[in-house]
Amino acid sequence: MTPKEARGILAAEAVGLHISPKQKYEAHQIAAGLPPDDSPAPTLSWRQLVMRCTEEGNCLLWNQGLLSGRYPQARIDGKSVMVARYVYVTLLGKDVRKGHVLTTRCRNTLCLAPACLCQMTYGERLKLTYASGSRSGIKEYGSRVERLIEQGRTKCSYEIAEDIRANRMHVPAAQLARELGVHTKTAYNIKRGKTWKRTLPISSVFTLAGK
Repeated sequence: MTPKEARGILAAEAVGLHISPKQKYEAHQIAAGLPPDDSPAPTLSWRQLVMRCTEEGNCLLWNQGLLSGRYPQARIDGKSVMVARYVYVTLLGKDVRKGHVLTTRCRNTLCLAPACLCQMTYGERLKLTYASGSRSGIKEYGSRVERLIEQGRTKCSYEIAEDIRANRMHVPAAQLARELGVHTKTAYNIKRGKTWKRTLPISSVFTLAGK
């Protein structure tokens, strides 16, 4: 596809004419200044990458292998490569600055669209994840407790804690601690409802704190 043909396709897209995904992204590839597909590098061309994605709106969602079930991963030249970084660094020719992490504006970790890929500091990304609700203190606390139970690394349980709060609040924390084999502060926090308290998805941090 020549630059003139790419401009024609982009103009047709702008007025609402139907353009095939292949033509559309080849045109965007040229407009973005990406390497042509017939060049010896990179190994995984933009066209090959698009064929491994599903188009949803302005996003290109990777439909092949994933790392941890969330992050696009592929084997290139015998090595496992994070595809988003490959697109950003190798195909787009950009650098990820020190102290920054690669992420997406659309908040979908499967997206590889050049317009969605961006970089930000770890702190900025962490603030976004909490603001979006994908992470929260309630969820993380519940996950940690469940892991401890599964691994058999806890001497307490929800049932024991609920029994203490329902029937044994008059028993001193030091005595409960000796019975459970835990620190006195642990027993004290159980009695106050600061730990080992079941929480619902709609719970707030105030629910967890027993307030």
